[in-house]
Amino acid sequence: MHRALTIPELVHEIFSHVSTSDLASSVSIVCKQWSDISTEIIWHKLDDLMPLLRLIGEIEVNACPEQGRGHFSTKFTSLYEDWSRFDFLSRHVQVFTLSGASIDYQPALSDIAMLRSGMAFLPRLKELEWYGCEGDTWKSPVFMMHEGVTTFTLSILWGLSNEGYTYTAQCFSFVAARMPRLEYLHIDSMVYRGPDISLLGSALEPVVSLLTSLKSITFPPFTNTFSIIAEMSTLPHITTIIVESRSYSAHIPSFPPGLSCSLPSRLGTLHAPMTFGDATRLLNTNLPHLSDIHLESGQSETPSTVHRLASLISHCCHNLRELQLTSPETSEEFMGSSLDCITIADITPLFSCSAMEALTIVHAFPLLLPDSDIRTLLTRWPALKVLNLNSAPLSFTRGGGNLPLPEWKTLATFARYGTNLVELGLHMNGLVDVPAIKDAYPFAQLDSLIVGTSEIRGSHDEARLLSYILPSGCTIIADPMMDPFVGWEQIIPLISVLWEVREEEREAKKELEKRVVELEAQLASARN
Repeated sequence: MHRALTIPELVHEIFSHVSTSDLASSVSIVCKQWSDISTEIIWHKLDDLMPLLRLIGEIEVNACPEQGRGHFSTKFTSLYEDWSRFDFLSRHVQVFTLSGASIDYQPALSDIAMLRSGMAFLPRLKELEWYGCEGDTWKSPVFMMHEGVTTFTLSILWGLSNEGYTYTAQCFSFVAARMPRLEYLHIDSMVYRGPDISLLGSALEPVVSLLTSLKSITFPPFTNTFSIIAEMSTLPHITTIIVESRSYSAHIPSFPPGLSCSLPSRLGTLHAPMTFGDATRLLNTNLPHLSDIHLESGQSETPSTVHRLASLISHCCHNLRELQLTSPETSEEFMGSSLDCITIADITPLFSCSAMEALTIVHAFPLLLPDSDIRTLLTRWPALKVLNLNSAPLSFTRGGGNLPLPEWKTLATFARYGTNLVELGLHMNGLVDVPAIKDAYPFAQLDSLIVGTSEIRGSHDEARLLSYILPSGCTIIADPMMDPFVGWEQIIPLISVLWEVREEEREAKKELEKRVVELEAQLASARN
């Protein structure tokens, strides 16, 4: 055997790409080292307890018609005296997913608990994922919880009954007691409203302050979201708070009056649906580590609220690197004016955050940014890599044709001053004349150009310009649900053809230059 095949790290990497059946039947019989590594890979992640349970006894699976079709329950008919194989393999399981939708392991686990009352069922388990349950199967994940678990994920199934939410919420009372070293807590639900989901929020609120090792938490927008955040304010290690919105932010209640709420001092990432006014109440202390903020408002925010929030962020988040402000909502019958549009004056306070690398603004109305303001924005943030300036506004203003929207010539400003841009999104007026190629300026490393609902004519001149200024392979993304997409649909395939032609021209030029050098060398040799 080659010595390289005895290096544990290399062998582990190779075996991770081998099928489980081959690891068990072929690889593991070569030598003890390969057998140990194969066992570690096979049993590292588990989503079915049956292979383990069969090692300690005869077990039968019975249908449970009272719980519905496809539901089963397990129980031991007899238990073996020798559990050494079970003890050996159970120590290799570090990731386990427990689905409460099909098999109820609780009867079998109860037998194990009676025989080994102080045993950690999966002693090296690090990550436990559980799908919310019906009935009292919530005891199964509790049985597997122990102080070595650092990641707990709770996924709420669609269609969970009222009783199911009640049972699932009971699990939270054991989280802090049985997993005191928990670092990552994730709660995922497709349902965001109603009294049932609020049971989980109420059960979570008194628990989070006890998880003193917690580093990251993700949860749905519960009705008591701000109260949960308030409970985390003193946690010493938490760096990430993500409240998943999925465009349901309009249903998030306002900041409760009288609530005292601050963000943890070490927080680095905050993603949450909340109005910008509530965000100004939440950002009330110095946050030197906060570098990533995503806020999605469920209401139409005015330029004044944007400016107020920008001012507050500039004072308390000096190391901000990524900011996303989303407020696309507006009344359908409302037709705004230019006063409802965000301008550079509204985001100027953010220029004090000089390390900014990504800025995304989504607003109901187009952003008013003439070329001079775009130049200012890019020079004040030289490290900017992602810039999305409201590529698809949902509403327009009276006299919209006179708004200072970016035009074709504006792309040269983006390219000249945004040398680090890899993603650019903008809403542009593409119905104006296309500048000559000699006046264009190519982007250095742009990967994506997001044009949203920008209108264009769909002409060859537009395709020729974009094929020149965009790096080959750059993706152009337009909104396929809007009428302007027709123009983009016409020129995008043409741009790809022009890229190929330019590449062929470059290759032909290289060959010609190479041939010229060879001929010059031959001519010089002949003269000598």
